[in-house]
Amino acid sequence: MSDPNIPAHGSRAPRAEDDSAPAVSARPTLWRREAWAVALFALVVAALPLLGALLGGRVALAVDGASAHLPWAAHLDPEPVQNAELADQGVQFYPFYRWVARSWLDGDPPFWCPGIYAGAPGFGNAQAGALDPQVWPLVLLEAVGGKELFDRGLGWGAWLRLALALGGGYALARRLGLGRPGALLCGCAFGFSGYQVLWLNHALGHVTPFLPWTLFFLEGIPRRRPLLSCAGAALAFALAILGGHVETAFYVGCAAGAWAVSILMRNPRAGCLALFALAIGTGCGAASLLPVYEYLDLSAAKYIRDLSATQAHASVDFKALGALVVLAGVVLAFRRYLTQSSVSADNDGHARRAAVSAVLGLALACVGIGFLLSPGLGVGAKLALVPDLFGHPGRGGYRGEGTFVENASAWVSFPVLLLAFAGVLGGQGVLRRRALICGLAVVSFLLAIELPFLVDLYRFVPVVGLGATVRCASVSALMLGLLAGDALESSGRLARFAAGVTLAVFAGGLLFDGGPPQMEASVQVVPDGDELFGMVCYPEGARDGREVPFEGWVSAAVPFERARMVIERIDATGQPVHGQRFEVPLSITDAPSARAVDLASERVSEAPADARWFSTPTGGSGVLADGHFGLRVEFLGPEGSKPLGVRRAGAFTVHRGVERDPLTLAFLLVGGLWVLFGARFSRFLGNRGGSRRSFPGGWGRRWLAAEDGLAVWVVAGLVLLQGLHFARGVNPLVPRERVFPATRTEEILARELGPYRFFSDADVMPPNTGLVRGLAGIQGYDAMDVAAFNFYRENVLPGGVNALLAWTPRGVDLAHPAFRLYGVGMLVCSAPLEHPGWELVASPDSDHEEARAETWIYRARDPLPRAFCVPRALSLEEFVTLFRSDPEGFDPRSVGAIEEDWRPSHPFTEADVSRPRFSNNEVSMRARLNGDGLLILTEQDFPGWNVYVNGVKKEVLTADMIFRGVALEAGEHEVVFRYEPRSIRNGLWISGLSALAIAALFAVGLSRRLDSSSNTPHRSQI
Repeated sequence: MSDPNIPAHGSRAPRAEDDSAPAVSARPTLWRREAWAVALFALVVAALPLLGALLGGRVALAVDGASAHLPWAAHLDPEPVQNAELADQGVQFYPFYRWVARSWLDGDPPFWCPGIYAGAPGFGNAQAGALDPQVWPLVLLEAVGGKELFDRGLGWGAWLRLALALGGGYALARRLGLGRPGALLCGCAFGFSGYQVLWLNHALGHVTPFLPWTLFFLEGIPRRRPLLSCAGAALAFALAILGGHVETAFYVGCAAGAWAVSILMRNPRAGCLALFALAIGTGCGAASLLPVYEYLDLSAAKYIRDLSATQAHASVDFKALGALVVLAGVVLAFRRYLTQSSVSADNDGHARRAAVSAVLGLALACVGIGFLLSPGLGVGAKLALVPDLFGHPGRGGYRGEGTFVENASAWVSFPVLLLAFAGVLGGQGVLRRRALICGLAVVSFLLAIELPFLVDLYRFVPVVGLGATVRCASVSALMLGLLAGDALESSGRLARFAAGVTLAVFAGGLLFDGGPPQMEASVQVVPDGDELFGMVCYPEGARDGREVPFEGWVSAAVPFERARMVIERIDATGQPVHGQRFEVPLSITDAPSARAVDLASERVSEAPADARWFSTPTGGSGVLADGHFGLRVEFLGPEGSKPLGVRRAGAFTVHRGVERDPLTLAFLLVGGLWVLFGARFSRFLGNRGGSRRSFPGGWGRRWLAAEDGLAVWVVAGLVLLQGLHFARGVNPLVPRERVFPATRTEEILARELGPYRFFSDADVMPPNTGLVRGLAGIQGYDAMDVAAFNFYRENVLPGGVNALLAWTPRGVDLAHPAFRLYGVGMLVCSAPLEHPGWELVASPDSDHEEARAETWIYRARDPLPRAFCVPRALSLEEFVTLFRSDPEGFDPRSVGAIEEDWRPSHPFTEADVSRPRFSNNEVSMRARLNGDGLLILTEQDFPGWNVYVNGVKKEVLTADMIFRGVALEAGEHEVVFRYEPRSIRNGLWISGLSALAIAALFAVGLSRRLDSSSNTPHRSQI
């Protein structure tokens, strides 16, 4: 019997790492012919999930979720949205990319975006793609072929990203010393990992393909051509930063920084050059980083994270800490056993029994500790092993907790996970920097699956600690792929068997479904109900995890200002579980929703005619983990007061039965068995008489020269096939005719809107979609939000409503002066709206062809001018008190508010301001006054805006809480507001100088290479 600690594939023995070794490695390198073959393979394989976009008339972006709304839906046949979780692609990325392309082509740089909110930073929103080199080709395609070529370019970009990730994983693995099968396994594992596939068409997917290339060039610095490698590493890291998702780029930078430090510890000169490469790469991305940081500091996203900081730091799960310590001890003990023991054929089986006992002991310990940790584990830990455990977006839909896109990000193919675990257990291999890779793999994977205690500790890290740790999956996928490739070539059978047994038990436990837990009969599961309170829609019995509506009514005789729903986890006896409580604000309306009427018409009819209705779409069990939950409604008075009344709204159980997809089960079974026993099968084929001679030209001899050569290639093939199966249907390919077709609504808005903004119902023109046709809307979504805009919005919303849900023409006070200051000139509605301040312009049932549209469009009868002058100004406190106490009698044109101490000596009695002329970064107008006055432009004030009066720079004043203003004297003035932020100017300078540094490194490195080539001919290497 052979030694189980000898590499199972017998390819190579471990060797020491040495960054100061000669430039020419003893290991095979990635020669030019091999590079071309791998590039072709990567392009072919990456095209398979995107054939409809590359060859057919489809668009590789999930815009069908946005175009399913009016007005576009009126021109399309009803079809279900293919993957509703990817709605961001239709309401954020596509509109922004179109706006960026138009802006660059018009010579109007997208520094500032005036088309969302009351204006927002353009460069400051990295996901808009203004500086993303992967969006720039779309600009050229737009210039050459218009929208059709632009749409095709989206598919081409996704294809190249997928190929770049696969090829990068392969190239890095080869540079680190792996053979071709191990490198192919690594490339396929990373290219078709959950993070790369699920976020392929998001900004996150624009970053990850450059991680392996950054490490590839860093690893080349201690070698033959350090300057070229330094330039390559800097360029790759800069492209990752400019990809548009700073959080993912941060984790890429952490991995690259750890890699550079590892080089520094062994070769100080090369390590310093590696750190320099990352520094100038960061500098090259400064044009994006500085504006993003400025926007983030003033964003609602930062405000929300700051509020969450106290709760995040509240507790640490020390039970999980103990379990992790024990688990680490078990793994280390098993590794020591592997290095100290051997099993031979002449010791009457005693050592073999000891090995089997060790394997079973390890498996039982890991599984026991795993189940001890399981109550605190998120669903991401389960989907990392069985990705469609609760369904799949491309095959019937996902019904698990949270979203599939987030929770399945840490997934890698089962053979990869098994081999990586075996690599960790084995402790030996041919991979350079194995210890670093092992550490990065373990830490990043455990963070990605949100392991208790480790995530608790991470929350204490300033700034980034409140980020989504699932972003670490961008690093874990690559590191696990490298470990798997190494284990494929060098791990022992005992380590594989231990990993296989452990993961098999885990998978079996996940696939076992014991049914929903039962509550005791004494628990009240039916809501309270009487003449003052009633529920019409609520979760009943055992839910399967899908969203359900939550709606009820309360008598008008009950005095309250706000209401909230409290969801509390309970045990089987109905007792609350400490720390498991959620509060959800309820929206208050005067009528039931259409959904409630459809689902529970009989209960709706039983409500009093004057009842007030409360509801929330987030009351569904889809946001909750499995278990028992009790509901109650609390009615509140003014902000900060205690509940005026509490009513029980029932109790229910969340239970998500597992799905057992046959193909997934086959991949688990075949992949695991082949990893464990494929070598024996390969040797069986190789030993059969004439088997190698059956392939002409020695082809079989090259592939089966090693005793188990076929086995390693089959494993790589299984990983690729499971990756393709996972990717199927995740990223929808939308028919081109369903991508925002031209509509009458948009045509009328473009003709009538002028300098004003439009405001739409919730089911009409979602946020940002006006950018597709160059229309400015007051609604927006860019994942950060201007905090001042959100705070100001509260002035026009009634109390007790959810700000996001109520931000529609029917949810706000259209006559409120605070709303009129927004500069909204038109409303776009899905149903008729009666309001004295608005007149109907077009509707679906109009008798006149020119006034017919897919929606009801209203125009303001007396809109405030977009720019006007006021003769006096109040303090902010006085201003807010005035328009809140008497909103109907308050005229914003009579008085303004500024924080600065400005008092006119001779207030004007007559003033005239021309209609402003807008571009992205400039607003100009003419003003004439017969005295002193304050000019107010109803556009968002933000750092970087300057104002020039008759060519002279003046101070920009924040007027009426969030808008721009400037003090004017008597006379005629040419007033120009211009966006000139220092963050962009400084960022562009730093990026330009860093780009010159990269170019200089390339030039010097290339010159030295040419000199070396002329003196010492050698084969070309990458």
